[in-house]
Parts: sequence; structure tokens; C-alpha cells
Amino acid sequence: KMLKKFSPLMVRNSSAWQIGTQLEPSLTIFDDDRVDDNAHGGAKKKLICSKNGLAGIGGLSDHGTDKSHGWKESDYSTTYNHGRGGQLFRFRNFMMRNMGIPQPEADIGPEEPLVVVFSQFSSSKGSRNRSFKEEVAHLKAGLYLRREELGLPPVTVEAYRFDRYSVKEQVEMVSKAAVYLTACGGGAVTASFLPKGASLLLYYGESGGIENNKYTGKPARLDWDYLNNLGYLRVHWIPDSERRELEHVTDLILHELQAVYRERQLQH
Repeated sequence: KMLKKFSPLMVRNSSAWQIGTQLEPSLTIFDDDRVDDNAHGGAKKKLICSKNGLAGIGGLSDHGTDKSHGWKESDYSTTYNHGRGGQLFRFRNFMMRNMGIPQPEADIGPEEPLVVVFSQFSSSKGSRNRSFKEEVAHLKAGLYLRREELGLPPVTVEAYRFDRYSVKEQVEMVSKAAVYLTACGGGAVTASFLPKGASLLLYYGESGGIENNKYTGKPARLDWDYLNNLGYLRVHWIPDSERRELEHVTDLILHELQAVYRERQLQH
């Protein structure tokens, strides 16, 4: 099911391909100068052969092999994706072309509308399961009172439950956003498709850390290693306690809209 859903990101016209997976592959790595043991009665080399193959972001996972998603304090002692901003942006564009979206790398000009997108209920877990209803209402009120004073053009505020849309629809909606606000976690990966220069605002649990199946009281900035190294975005982490400070969140969004708009003006 998951392969069928996401394969269009990796292959154009994926419906014409018979894409399968090997659940228990066996692979042995040999040095180039190693003599074939089979000639001396040893075991044959174990190979995986395929006419076609699919590849991901160039790593075994989005956070490496020696740490978890950000539940543990030790997950923040090293980074796996530092310096990969350009690579991740090229991979974004590659996936968008496969979805039939033209010129994904093109900059968005100042004449294009400024769009703020809220990702509703991106997780089913605790404080990450939120509608952002109050944040949306407060932002709209702030824009009504302060937009012209801040020198901003008209701003559109949108909120979606992305699990109700196809992958292509999600990509198209996010790729036009100037500011994207979501709870951290697996659902936040949609932010990969934000345009260059956009702002990503992520809520995280200040005391949601878990280790050995016990709460540690430490922060849980899930997928921090990946999201924080999307070098083509302006990334902000907002502690859950700030959700009660609607004025602070609105001020941050307005500040980011100004920054995105100025950058678009300078580029064009």
C-alpha cells in the first residue's frame, strides 16, 4: 500500500511499472581484489540482481543508522544530514518532476500570492494531534489589522488535513506556500516540497522525550536531523507551551511573511 502510494514520487508513470520489493535480501560485500572462494570449494557470492531499481535520499534513513527520530537526548549529539541542503533540494525537484509538476526549482516572484498553510491533525498522538483552529483565527485577525502597516500584499491562510489528499495534491499545495506550520513527526515530511526560501514552523514536545520506554522529560524534536538541514528553508522550532501564546505565534508568522516577501522582491 505504501509503495503504491509513494512510487509516483520516484518513477514517472509508475502505473506502467511492476514495482516490487524483496523483504529479505541477502548481500555480501567483497573487496575488488578478493579471490572468488568458489574456485576453492568455498561459498558462492550472494548477489542481488535487478534490471531496474529505485533509490532514496542517499542514506539508509533520514537520520542515519545509529540514532532514532529524536526521542532520545543522544539523538542530538551528532548530525547526519549537515551539508546536504543542496542534495535534498535537488531530490525534491526530482520527485516533483516525476509527479508531472513543471520547473519545480523555479523561484516564486513577488507578484505571486503569499500563502500560509496549516497542516491539521498531522499526527494522532497527544499534543501533536491538533486542528490549529485558534492559530488560524488569530492570524487572520492579525493580518486584517496589520498587513498594510507591514507592507505585505494580500495573504491567503489555508488549513488542510493532508491525509485526505493524494500525494500529488499535497505536493502542489505545499509547493506554493510561503509559511508552513505543522506539528513535528512523520507528517511533517511534506514540508520537503516547500519552495526555496519558504519558512517552516514546527511544534515540538518540550518534555516528550522517550528512552527505554520511559519518558525522560527532555524535548522531542522529531526528525530534527532531517528537517533542520533542509537548507533551502527557514526552519523554526516552537515548543508546545507557546501554542497558548497566540500573539507570539502570529508575530512570528508575520515576521516570516515579511522576510519571504523581501527575498522574493530582491530575487526579481
